Amino acid sequence: MDPSSTELLGFKTQADELRGRLNKNAVFLSLSESEQRRLLHGKHACPVPLEAIAEPAGVPLTQFRLLYKFLSSHVHGLPMSFYRLGDDSRGRGVYCDVEDKSKA
Repeated sequence: MDPSSTELLGFKTQADELRGRLNKNAVFLSLSESEQRRLLHGKHACPVPLEAIAEPAGVPLTQFRLLYKFLSSHVHGLPMSFYRLGDDSRGRGVYCDVEDKSKA
């Protein structure tokens, strides 16, 4: 089995495990069946759009969009953005051999 197939199988196994955990979560089960299906499909990381969260938090929509575009080039606001980080410390703002250009 080639490495990409092994990795894909690992992702599928992990997705099944995460779906199983969600199906045991009381908050998730309190959602409507259609909302549960939508979220389990895996295309929507946030159950509520970020803009719908910004307005009640007191951030004007135009200001939110401007800040989001500016900051999203550095940090992304979705929860899965931080779920799977590599073991080589790349992109964490700390020294690592992988990013040391003097060793290239």
